[in-house]
Amino acid sequence: MKPQRFSYCRPDTAAQAVALLGAYGDEAKVLAGGQSLMPLLNLRLAGPQVLVDVSSMAELRGIEVDDECVTIGAATTHQEILEGGSLGSPVMALLAKTAGFIGHWPIRTRGTIGGSLAHADPAAEWCTLALALGARIRTSGESGRRLVPADEMFLGPFTSALEDTELLTAVEFPSDVAGYGVREFAMRQGDFATVVVAVAIRSDREGAVAVRVAAGGIDVRAIRIPEGEAVLRDALRERPVRRGAAVDSLARSAGAACSSAVRPLADNHASSAYRRHLVGELVAQAAADAMMMVGDGSV
Repeated sequence: MKPQRFSYCRPDTAAQAVALLGAYGDEAKVLAGGQSLMPLLNLRLAGPQVLVDVSSMAELRGIEVDDECVTIGAATTHQEILEGGSLGSPVMALLAKTAGFIGHWPIRTRGTIGGSLAHADPAAEWCTLALALGARIRTSGESGRRLVPADEMFLGPFTSALEDTELLTAVEFPSDVAGYGVREFAMRQGDFATVVVAVAIRSDREGAVAVRVAAGGIDVRAIRIPEGEAVLRDALRERPVRRGAAVDSLARSAGAACSSAVRPLADNHASSAYRRHLVGELVAQAAADAMMMVGDGSV
């Protein structure tokens, strides 16, 4: 099939893009990499009157790394993030690893991180990682700029907190992560994730520990799993991380808590019970990865 007729605009600046979105409202759609939007147009599941193309806008591209956060422009491609793993930041290494899960080379060279976050696919890797790291999403609209916490960004299937007249401009990933892990199961390399999980551990000089566990592909949106967070947080507060059996036992306990807590949706790819099992296994693996990093002081 082919899309219905639409007008095409290619503004030079983010301010011009915001003005166009304000003028057309819900009749307009932002085009970045087009890897999600174009299939929807061709299937006529979306029918905007106007496409606002921001794909070549320099101010929306690039990666900045500092002591506080890794900031990635919304139009930065998955492949650019994958290749940015050598920038020396532990969080950047995690972002690069996550980008490697996404599709194949042609998709990664066109698809963008901002497009993925705005699309809010329940199985998207970036949505899950944004929750696990406590990312902040920058937006610009007619009423000004906003900084939206990832916890408030994803509202439902393909539904985000972005307003029709807002443009997602960048995402900030905090750098203060002591340990992390991300794991995914897909039927084939590059397929949409059947389940994807991410675990992030933070600790400060006073010994306070914060843990975030997130999962995608199991609900109408990417979600956090507080039951698994509590198991890891409480155990890490009581004793320092050690290698070996203690780490494996704690990771398994966290995975079991997550598996018991979730009620995954079923589809033609996997049953609810199978996804629940995957959550437990993947969380255990990701938690072990994160604790091993904390234990050996690699970050």
